[in-house]
Amino acid sequence: MEVQFGAVDERLSTDVLHALAHPVRLSALLALEERERTPAQLAAALGVREPVLMSHLHLLDAAGLIATVPDSGRLRVRSTGWAAVAQRLQELQDAAARDDAEPEG
Repeated sequence: MEVQFGAVDERLSTDVLHALAHPVRLSALLALEERERTPAQLAAALGVREPVLMSHLHLLDAAGLIATVPDSGRLRVRSTGWAAVAQRLQELQDAAARDDAEPEG
């Protein structure tokens, strides 16, 4: 059986799964669970250049897995928590279940 997702569900699955699929992004999420950091602090902790990290942060932000907080002219990044990851994946599972429940026509 082929599962067909709607446009919103397809974006949801693509954004979240793509965001979790790269080791730098996954490491960033784990590091941000410990504490909020500036991009420079996070880049140093992960051993990557800040411009490289920023592209990863953009994808995590688009997936709703992190939030940015302005702080006295500096940007700070925080995780929205693994509960957000679990919620997004549950929404994807619910969409698949709805698709399974529809009669084939």
